[in-house]
Order: sequence, then C-alpha cells, then structure tokens
Amino acid sequence: STVFNFGALHLVSPHAQAVLQSLPFMAVVPFGAVMTACVCRFRAERRTTGAVSRQSLVAFALMAVLSLLLTSKVFSPQYLIWTLSFAPLLRRGQALLLALVALLTLIIYPIWYDHLLTMEPAAVWLLNGRNAALAALLVWLLVAHLPPSWYPRQAAASQAAAPVEALRS
Repeated sequence: STVFNFGALHLVSPHAQAVLQSLPFMAVVPFGAVMTACVCRFRAERRTTGAVSRQSLVAFALMAVLSLLLTSKVFSPQYLIWTLSFAPLLRRGQALLLALVALLTLIIYPIWYDHLLTMEPAAVWLLNGRNAALAALLVWLLVAHLPPSWYPRQAAASQAAAPVEALRS
C-alpha cells in the first residue's frame, strides 16, 4: 500500500524502513566501483595518450548520475531528464537502452500511474523492468570502460603489440 506524506506517495511495507536505512550504505558499492574505475581509466588514458577521451568522460559522468538515481530513496520521473542529455554521446545500443528507459517511464507515470498506486502486478513489473534496465545500462557502461590493466590478457596482448605498432610507424 501507499501513504501520502511530505508531498509525495510512499510505499508502506514491513521491509521499507530497513531498506531506507540501508540505502546510504548500498550507495557505496556502485559509487565506489564507478569512482575507482574512473580514476584508473583516466590515469591509464592520460598515461597512454596524454588526455582523457571524450567517450570515457561522458560514460563516467553518466555512470555517476545512474548510481545516484538507482540508490536514491526517491526516483522522481523528471530525474530521468538528467540522463537524456548523454544519449547522443553514447554508443548506439546504450542510447537505445536509455531511450527504452525513458519510454517505460512515460508509460508508467502519466499512463499507468493509477495502476501503480493500486500495486497492480503489471505496473509493478513495468517499474521494476525500468529500474533493471537502468541498472543494466550502468553495468554495461562500467564493463565497457574498465581500465585495460584490469583485464590481464588484454593488457598483456596490448603490451606485446606495442613494439609491433612502433615498428609500423
């Protein structure tokens, strides 16, 4: 069920309070992973090219926003606007996933909001699917932008190929 207070509707559940109290601690995991990967990736790029790539900068900025959205106790539909400015800068599949999240949000809130308030299963599944798609985008971006040194085989292969590339130039 839901209750209206502080100008918003809130879920009422025997587990809600425990989840709310654990959210700040749960936020440490995605933020920590994103920030650690970010620092390592940026250092690796600066070491090899002298600069941080635009693609990495965009990806890690979006990952920080996604981490905030996914671990916040409030996820208002308008918060999704923060992510949409990144869409033209993403790879095609990632941008399409973000567009799907936006579409699901539009279906849930203006159209199915009454169904969500009465906790109808289809609306709840749609909301959870939207949240899972956002989490999948975060993981996809993170894995796609891990520093090369975190992949031992890939790092060894790129180091072995470096002398060959030097001979070609």
